Amino acid sequence: MTDAASKADDAGPAAPSGQSGPEPPPPAMIDFRAMHAELGALFDKQLFFIGGAAKSGTTWLQVLLDAHPDVSCTGENHFVTYLFRNLRKTLEEHNRVLLDPRKNTAYAIGWQPALFEADEFVYLAIAAALGILRKQARAKPAARAIGDKTPENVRVFPQLFSWFPRSKGFHMVRDPRDGAVSGWHHVTRLFPEETKSVYPGIDDYARKYAKVWAIKTGDAATAAAQFPTRILELRYEELIETPEPILARAFRFLDIESDPALVARCIKAASFEGLSGGRTRGQELVGSFFRKGVVGDWQTRLAPETIAYVLAECGDGMRRFGYL
Repeated sequence: MTDAASKADDAGPAAPSGQSGPEPPPPAMIDFRAMHAELGALFDKQLFFIGGAAKSGTTWLQVLLDAHPDVSCTGENHFVTYLFRNLRKTLEEHNRVLLDPRKNTAYAIGWQPALFEADEFVYLAIAAALGILRKQARAKPAARAIGDKTPENVRVFPQLFSWFPRSKGFHMVRDPRDGAVSGWHHVTRLFPEETKSVYPGIDDYARKYAKVWAIKTGDAATAAAQFPTRILELRYEELIETPEPILARAFRFLDIESDPALVARCIKAASFEGLSGGRTRGQELVGSFFRKGVVGDWQTRLAPETIAYVLAECGDGMRRFGYL
């Protein structure tokens, strides 16, 4: 038997028809130690996470913060919604392969495979998140505060704080009645057929939104009680009415400059007029992400029985944040 034939036999059966064999690893193109040191330095910076119910102003807060020269917050990186979850599935699948005696000759000689466990998962999850934040922050290499805005962050602040010990969280809150109206326009713009197949109208969607709002604000309230100095809760309505003191408070929370002139520049850079392409608040454009930007739109959009349902579902949270 030739060497080539022997190697083919050792490799096991050929890939099934229509499937390719194992992909070769990519060529080494990084300085591992240098990148590890860079991620370690990033880990020690002021990391922060923005979260909240959908259409509560998390994107607006993100833009406001990123306008500060010492802040980088340009990504909705979906660490908690996709990256961590999919990484866990990948490691679990790899463990299943290693545990299959048909695929691992270690069992033939009495050895036990080394499996990925919780420590390795957390290490890889942290490194993956830092790798994305590192790329995100390249435009501001001297930035002192690096953040991610993903709405679902609000549900897992304690986990994020345990993995990133110096990190902080922003919980952006909006009246659930207005959030539901804005959310309806958002999902029907992005997924018109899918949305209407599930929610025939805005009132049906508002009922579902109310349930989610109550869950997210409840999770945030629990986390805020546990970590009172690490979570800052901001109301969308106050950010519209008095943006200067609210944004200055957010900057101080991150231990960065909050000079009034700098605050004013950031507010101007993230104005509704600028983000919407020149429209003023209240001037509606249904197909835009920045549709209207007003408070109280729910009063003419939701049926009385829907409003009553939202109050019943979200009453505790609404009272906590001054909406009732």
